Amino acid sequence: MKFHKQKFIVVRNENNEIIQEESCYPTVIACLLDLEPDEVPNFQLLFWSRIGQKESLDRYFSRKYLGGLPKEECEEYKQSNYNHAHGLSNGLWDIVREYWLASKGFKEEWIGDIDQWLRDNPDTPYLCSGKSSRGVDHVVIYMNSQPLHDPHPENSFLTELWQMPYSYLQKI
Repeated sequence: MKFHKQKFIVVRNENNEIIQEESCYPTVIACLLDLEPDEVPNFQLLFWSRIGQKESLDRYFSRKYLGGLPKEECEEYKQSNYNHAHGLSNGLWDIVREYWLASKGFKEEWIGDIDQWLRDNPDTPYLCSGKSSRGVDHVVIYMNSQPLHDPHPENSFLTELWQMPYSYLQKI
């Protein structure tokens, strides 16, 4: 396994809004697959979660599928097309990530029972996701219940875990 540091860190503007996403996820994928960081797409850039991005996307879909009218004033098929496109856009990053991993012969699987998984998969690195000390979502690599690698330059790992924090790359 190659250990890399992420190329991008979160940058905030004067209003504390995130204006640059970090690249921890593609970096840990590169580490686990023995790739260089530039060989892994920055998938989360396709996750339009920021307020300005979401509003821009809403305006685009409204013009394209609803002719700019309020959704409730449009025919059912237009509303359906709008809802479909909008829903697809929210999961686009996940679809691209899934297909890219499959092209490399892997899929990411969530670990439900971490204790059982560790017994069955000793010495297998896995991803652990949560909040960093910087207050942003972050992902690091663990092995045998111990932190193994933090791609962020501060090496502060995680301060809080997500509800389902563990996953691993499984060969397909």
